[in-house]
Amino acid sequence: MTFRDADRAQSLQVGAILLFGILIIGLATVQATVVPDGNAAVEFDHSRAVQSDLQDLRNALLGAADGDATPTRVTLGTTYTNRVFFVNPPPADGRLRTVGADDPAMNVTIAGAGGSVSVDSEYENAREYWASAPDAGEYDTAGIAYTPDYSQYDGAPTTRYGNSVLFNTFDNGANRTLTGQRLVQGNTINLLALRGDLDASGTDAETVDVETLSEQARTVTVESDADDPLYVNVTSRLSASVWNDDLLGSNAQASTVGTPTINGETYYRIAIELDPGKYRLRGASVGVGAVSDPERESATEPAYLVVTEEYEPVANETNGTMTVEVRDRFNNPVTGADVGVRVDDDHLETFNDTTAGSEVTFRTDADGQATINYRGINNTSGSETAWLNASLSGASAGYEYRNVTGIEVPEVDLGGGDGDGGELNPGTTGDLIQRDATLYSNDEVDVTFENTLGEQVNVTGVRLNFYFYPGSGGGGPDNPPTEAQEVRVGSEVKATNVEIGGDYQFFDDDPIEIAADSESTITFAFDGNPKQEDFFVLSLVFEYDGQTYRETYFVAPR
Repeated sequence: MTFRDADRAQSLQVGAILLFGILIIGLATVQATVVPDGNAAVEFDHSRAVQSDLQDLRNALLGAADGDATPTRVTLGTTYTNRVFFVNPPPADGRLRTVGADDPAMNVTIAGAGGSVSVDSEYENAREYWASAPDAGEYDTAGIAYTPDYSQYDGAPTTRYGNSVLFNTFDNGANRTLTGQRLVQGNTINLLALRGDLDASGTDAETVDVETLSEQARTVTVESDADDPLYVNVTSRLSASVWNDDLLGSNAQASTVGTPTINGETYYRIAIELDPGKYRLRGASVGVGAVSDPERESATEPAYLVVTEEYEPVANETNGTMTVEVRDRFNNPVTGADVGVRVDDDHLETFNDTTAGSEVTFRTDADGQATINYRGINNTSGSETAWLNASLSGASAGYEYRNVTGIEVPEVDLGGGDGDGGELNPGTTGDLIQRDATLYSNDEVDVTFENTLGEQVNVTGVRLNFYFYPGSGGGGPDNPPTEAQEVRVGSEVKATNVEIGGDYQFFDDDPIEIAADSESTITFAFDGNPKQEDFFVLSLVFEYDGQTYRETYFVAPR
């Protein structure tokens, strides 16, 4: 007997096996081709995204040099699309790290052909620091590298930051810049030293801390000429030809002067020669990741001291000030630096808010400046002179201190005329206060007064009862003034031929009116040749609130 239905069942089994085999082959094909291609696309997209994150990090580093330190997020790795029937590799990690932070070969320097830098600065100590300090213009720095660990995207680049440039390097030796450079921009040189320790890996987004260590707040002028060209030297994974073709402008030319090996990789030591001319030099130090205390202290360690307001001559029993600024190796002000001040205690005393004596320490403010206070305590006579020294702690080099020598401290005679003028240099609210004194080349001195008395003041008389040139022991050596030929406010003359050491001259009918809470400048046009080192004692008679007052001012024009 023949069973026809049994043959049909056998055909169905064979068909099912064939369909299952086709399904398995299809799934294997998808797993072997479609899934890797899809994962490669995910990795490629992540590579582009992380390069964008690293551009943000590069911009954050440049911003921190200007004092705007902003944390930046970098997505280190990526995950793949979920697939129910297929197998994905583990998520792709990425590693972000600093490179060469402890390797001296990575440093950035600026120097002339002879090794030093000629600086054009109004401050002598700045010029001396750059000409003679052994480490002037030499800064340790680091680079940053991001390396992905992709499963499918073969040939993915390593993205790097160095010397203000973000760029990609490939295994085949090719490079591609992603940003320009900020190192040499026209006639400005921006030296940015990168410090810190950064080493993060994984797939998550990493918040990278960026910190301003030394903010580029000051500039100095440096010069490059044909006989002594100026070089900015950096260590870079980019060759000199890339710097010349893609990065530098027409006023700079790069050349390779060495090929150091750092962390097992070959770098290029690049010397960037600047065309003849003057350049503005700006320096800064920025931290990334974990910054050690020694690195932070090194960036802001005081390097030299400049005097922003010179010594103000004083007489016996009068006060004066001198303002200094402490700067770090990047020429930027240092906050909280100690300035030690010593004076000749036979004739001068120095003092701060808590201490007075022959040795007092002052601390710099948020602008890196310290105002040094001193007082004449005993007049000099004959060949005697006094001295004042302001210096950094443990200073030994000339650019670390300022000596003022040959100081004369005269005895001020406030007598004669119609009597003295009360206290010398009134300077509190509720007074007529001297705010400024300026000497002009036409032998005129502008003295500015502020009225803090609450109502209008009418100045009705003036007297010049003392003049002194500290460099000669009394009287200017060339053509010392003997009188103020004119005393005026603006173009309006109030008095003429006011003798130095003479009596008061009064102008009651035409007073100098100074409104409440305002300032007025009185001009004294002398007949001789006053110097910036000169000073004189000025007495004013003025009226307010129905009363007559006299005040005396020690005037040291600048």
